[in-house]
Amino acid sequence: MKRAKVWLILGILLLVGHNSFGQLGILKGIKFGSNWSTFSGDSLDGIGYLQSFIGGLNFEFLLADQWSIQMDILYSPQGISSPDSGDLRITYISVPIIVKKQFLPYGVHPFISAGIDFNYLLSAKRNGNSIKEKMNPQTLTLIIGGGVEFTLLNVSTYIDGRYMFGMDDVYQVDQPESPYNYRNRIIQVSAGILF
Repeated sequence: MKRAKVWLILGILLLVGHNSFGQLGILKGIKFGSNWSTFSGDSLDGIGYLQSFIGGLNFEFLLADQWSIQMDILYSPQGISSPDSGDLRITYISVPIIVKKQFLPYGVHPFISAGIDFNYLLSAKRNGNSIKEKMNPQTLTLIIGGGVEFTLLNVSTYIDGRYMFGMDDVYQVDQPESPYNYRNRIIQVSAGILF
């Protein structure tokens, strides 16, 4: 997907540019949490949310006036739960890049966030059988969210929630009449620490 690669390169250049020319602090950390994922699209009666655990690394680039840019590299299983046809489990490496705005200068800092998530397909299975060849190898997702950051045992700690909605079809669409116009919808809750 050319546009995903372009956006990813632009995001990395933005981060590197700010790091080179601005007076930034850079925090690194780890995060863990959970996805509740499903699809939007036609003919999806009977499907539900699939719960899965996520984890990975995150980097936060501190800007002025309580603004920051956060980039994660996450192992992120997604998919759907279906009692009729079996759960569909799709595993991605996700690279979300978000802009965060914190409030309150001291103590507990609530924040809001928005950004984009680049998903790179690792595997896709239904009933234990691989269907990776049917899936889009890269998808783009928009993110809105919020959370709270605080200090715990002298370590910067945060809890955040995100709602993510896919901009690309999960399945490869080979024909215009293909029924697979499904897109990811994900609720994500995570916690992390930054150093």
